[in-house]
Amino acid sequence: MAEEAVVGRPGAHLADASRDGSLVVLGRRRRHALVGPHIGPVTHEVLHRATAPVAVVPHDGSGRRITTRRARAGLR
Repeated sequence: MAEEAVVGRPGAHLADASRDGSLVVLGRRRRHALVGPHIGPVTHEVLHRATAPVAVVPHDGSGRRITTRRARAGLR
C-alpha cells in the first residue's frame, strides 16, 4: 500500500490504481434513495471501471470502532 495525492476524479484514479492491486475496498455511508440503498459517484465509477474485485463496506454510522479478533489479540 502506498499513499499518493492526485488531482482529478477520485473514482478514475482509484480504478486506475486497481490495475496494481488484488482487491479494492471502499467504504459506503448509509444513504437511501427513493428505491433503496444508494452508493455515491466515486463508488459507482470504481465498481464499473476497476480491473480488480471491489468490496463495498457499509459504515455503521455509530462512530464505534470495529474490533476484530486480531486487534483484540494485539496482532497487526
